[in-house]
Amino acid sequence: MYKGGPDYHNVPLFINIPSHIAITDLQHAFSSLAALHEVLRTTFRLEEGQLFQSVIPASDFPADQLLVAQEDLQSNTDRLTNIPFELDEGVLIRAYYEHREKETHFLFLIHHAIVDATSLKLVKRDFLDLLHAPEQVGERTFRSYLSYSNQQLSRSQELDNLSFTYWREKLNDLPVLYFKTDQERVPIHVYEQSTLKQVLTLDDSYTAFAEEHQVDIRQICLAACKMALAKLTGQDDIVIGTMVDLRDEQTKHTVGPIDNLVVLRSAVEQELSLLEIGRAICQTDEEANKHKQIAFERLVDHLKPQIDKSRTALFDVLFAHRFQETEQGYSYVANRGWGKYGFNLCVEETTD
Repeated sequence: MYKGGPDYHNVPLFINIPSHIAITDLQHAFSSLAALHEVLRTTFRLEEGQLFQSVIPASDFPADQLLVAQEDLQSNTDRLTNIPFELDEGVLIRAYYEHREKETHFLFLIHHAIVDATSLKLVKRDFLDLLHAPEQVGERTFRSYLSYSNQQLSRSQELDNLSFTYWREKLNDLPVLYFKTDQERVPIHVYEQSTLKQVLTLDDSYTAFAEEHQVDIRQICLAACKMALAKLTGQDDIVIGTMVDLRDEQTKHTVGPIDNLVVLRSAVEQELSLLEIGRAICQTDEEANKHKQIAFERLVDHLKPQIDKSRTALFDVLFAHRFQETEQGYSYVANRGWGKYGFNLCVEETTD
């Protein structure tokens, strides 16, 4: 983390509310949301080169100052998202709203240091419930992110050592994926990217196939991704990263950066079928899940891989799989930092 930072550090959450909501009600819901989730009241300060984190009291959260009216909000989302947060100058969340004839457009902008993809769903759910059904919020038990963080710090050294041993052996002598490019790769970390979106219609046969062979759609997509990478690069040792949610029954309502990057390494031999590779990935998944609690930053620090400024640590390809909510009137966009990886595949399942 550093002052300002690339604009993809700012995560937008756009909500289209199909009714006219008074500004006082929006402010109250915003303030109540911050009271529920202390991580939204997080501030940072820099003292003698060290970064310190603190949480302001709920009574001091300036919802009236952080919530701003904005014309043409939906078309201005990208411009507003590109306005950086100053990490040592206040909380890491702000909001905008626009009243339309029969609806209210609302935009949260949150620094990625305090949220993950699951957090966005929780923020949207709790904010809307605070507006329309506050009694539902009262039925939930919220564990603070600070409590979760302290628990992670108190993990036994024995468990950490077991996980570090696994990752050292699994990620020993990591290969680098080499794609054929028109120009030589220069040792500079860039964030430019191009994107390609493809819509695929999957009928019931895909689900039946996955159930019959005891693999899920995510693992089939992951296997297909690895097969494509093997063909493109001519390599059979394929390493990718993927995000996993570490929430359990106690933290299922907790907002905060609880997701963790996990590295998946497996052999992709050309003579193997999609199903065979899918099954091998199931095994890799199971092994990695036993050691997923080690924070990715700690793992990188422990393994100390060779530094290459043109690549991210440990893997060049990020795979993401998620269910996109298609609930009428609501949408959100997450993770705009695609350009930091060599290749990024995001698979979204919808019910449309």
